[in-house]
Amino acid sequence: TAYSARVTLTASGGDYADETETVTVNVTDNDTAALVIAAADPFKVAEGDSSTFTVRLAARPSGNVTVTLAQPEDSDVTVDTDPDNTGNLNTLDFTNSNWDTAQTVTVSAARDADTTDDGATINLTASGGGYGDATGSVLVRVTENDQTGLTITPAKLTVDEGGSENFTVQLTSRPSESVTITLSQSGAVNTDVRLSKSSLRFTPTNWSTAQTVTVNAAQDDDTTDDTAVISLTASGGDYAGVTGSVPVTVREKPELVLSWKKKTIDENTSVTLKVRLKLKPSDDVRVEVRLPDDAGRMAISPGRELDFSASDDAEYPWNTDQNVAIITYKDPDAVDNKVTISLTASGGGYGEVRDSVELTVTDLYPDGLVLTPSTLEMAEGGSQTFKVKLALQPLDDANVRVTLTQPQNSDVKVDTDPDTGGDQNTLDFTDSNWDEDQIVTVRAAEDADSTDDSASIALATSGDDYQGVTGSVTVSVKDDDVGLQVSTTSLTIAEGGNDTFTVQLASRPSGDVTVTLTQPT
Repeated sequence: TAYSARVTLTASGGDYADETETVTVNVTDNDTAALVIAAADPFKVAEGDSSTFTVRLAARPSGNVTVTLAQPEDSDVTVDTDPDNTGNLNTLDFTNSNWDTAQTVTVSAARDADTTDDGATINLTASGGGYGDATGSVLVRVTENDQTGLTITPAKLTVDEGGSENFTVQLTSRPSESVTITLSQSGAVNTDVRLSKSSLRFTPTNWSTAQTVTVNAAQDDDTTDDTAVISLTASGGDYAGVTGSVPVTVREKPELVLSWKKKTIDENTSVTLKVRLKLKPSDDVRVEVRLPDDAGRMAISPGRELDFSASDDAEYPWNTDQNVAIITYKDPDAVDNKVTISLTASGGGYGEVRDSVELTVTDLYPDGLVLTPSTLEMAEGGSQTFKVKLALQPLDDANVRVTLTQPQNSDVKVDTDPDTGGDQNTLDFTDSNWDEDQIVTVRAAEDADSTDDSASIALATSGDDYQGVTGSVTVSVKDDDVGLQVSTTSLTIAEGGNDTFTVQLASRPSGDVTVTLTQPT
C-alpha cells in the first residue's frame, strides 16, 4: 500500500533558533501480494505416511486473508490444515498481525495395492485483504513402498515326525496379471517330506488372500532329525522371478518301539512283547503296561511297569528291549477275545507318549459240543437217539450243564432220561465225565396228515467253563400214513350173484383224492 509522511525540521543555536521547515515524503508500495510456500519440488510423501509444508503471505495484507487448498483428484492423497480436529480441513487464515507467520499444511498418502508411484497437485487460492489474485500449487510425489514379494507365514516350520504343519503364502502387492507360484524342494530332496500342493495361483483379485500349504513328515526308523527347504518361485505379471523359501525341520518324536502292533494267539498260551525307547530321554522313563478291565483271564509278567534309564551303561538302558510276557488262560466262554493293551510313558521328556497293541485270543473250543450224529431220520411213530459230550475238558471242579430246547414241532419230543417220568431236557458234565457220551432220545408221534415232518433241537451250555457254547441236531420224520384201506382183500361170489367191499383212506389227505377201480381182465 502507498502512503505519505511529513517530516518537520527545527533549528536551534546562534541566530537560527526556532527556524523550521517541513518536508513531505511520499512512499510508493512495491510489495507483491503473493503466497510464500515452503515445500520441495516435488514434495515427496511415502505411501502410508504423511509430511508437511508451510504457507505465509509475502506482504502485509490490507485486511484478513483466507487461503483455500483444494483436495487433489487422487483420493489417496489428502490435505489437512488442522490435524488436531476431526476431518480434513483445507483453509488457512491470515491477518495484519500474523501474515508473516508460517502456517503448517499436512499431506497424507494412503497405502494402495499397486507398486507404482502416485502423483498429485495441491492448488492454493487466496481471497481478501488485497490477495484476491494470489495463487500457488504444490506438486506431490507419493513414493511407493509396495514391492513385489511373497509373504510367507511362518517363515520356517518345525514338523513332528509322522505329523503335519501348515504355512501360508500371499503376495505383497496387487499383480498386473495372474501369478503362479511353483513349490518344490531345493537341494537334496527329502522323500519323507511331502507337500499338499505343487503350485498356487494368485490373481489381481485374490492376491492378498493367504493360501495354505500343508507339509507332511513321514515316520522313519532312524533317530535323526530331518531337514528340507521348500522353494517358491513366481511367474506371471510383474512377479516373474520373485522367489521365497521355507526351511523345514522334521523333529523326531519320543516314541515307544514295540516288536509288534497286532497279533493272534491261542487261548491258554502266551506271547512276548518287546519294548524300548526310540530316542534317548533326558531322565529315567517309566512305561506302564495295562490290560483293559474286561481282559478276562489274562496276565502280564514280570509286572505292569518297565523302567528305562537315560544312561547307556545302566542295567536297563533306554535303547535295549525289555520283554513283557502276556499270558492267556482258558476262559468259560467259546468266543474269541480281542483286547487292546495300553502302554503309557512318564518322565524324561516322554510324558505325552502313549501307544497300544491289539491282541486277538482264539478260543480253544469254538465247537465245544460233540454231537453224534448231528442229523436224525426216523419213521413216524418211531424214535432215535444221539450222543452228546464236551469237546474239551473244563476247568477243575467245573460243572457244565447242557440244556436242550424242545422243538417247535410238537410231534417231535426230546428226552434225556427216558427212565424218569416226563421229558427231561438237561445233561450235566464235570471235569471227570466231560468226554463220556450221554444219550438223548428223540420220539416222533403219529399224526393224521400224510406229510413228512422236520424239527431242530437246539443245545446250549451254561456253567463255569463252557458259557454260551451252542449246537443243534436236525430231525427228519418220514410219514407212514399214506394208503388205501379195503374191508377185505378177497371175495367168493356164486355165479349170477354179487358181493361188496369198502374202501377208505388211511389218513387225512392234503386235498381231494379219486380212487380208480380197474375192471378185471
